[in-house]
Amino acid sequence: MNTKNTKRGRPKTPVVWPEGEFTAKQAFSANSEKVSRVSIHNKINEALSEGALVVIKKSQSSSGRPSNIYQTTGYKVPQSALPPLTQTNTDDLEELDF
Repeated sequence: MNTKNTKRGRPKTPVVWPEGEFTAKQAFSANSEKVSRVSIHNKINEALSEGALVVIKKSQSSSGRPSNIYQTTGYKVPQSALPPLTQTNTDDLEELDF
């Protein structure tokens, strides 16, 4: 029996965030050879949930949709430190009588 721990699927592609304030379009242009626009948006959402990026403000153009302006925080929370999304902590809940 083979008990190797091999990871399946595509390998993760690292993304280099631009310095200072940037939009998703600028992040895509800096990494366009490596990842697609959808992948950049997925990586931005992942970095926002981990705390590696923060939304600074929204820029409103004269036409079209507004775009978020992001900035790196320099702090990355490891995925193992985040609480699982499906588990609820029932110790903090109180039962109410109506």
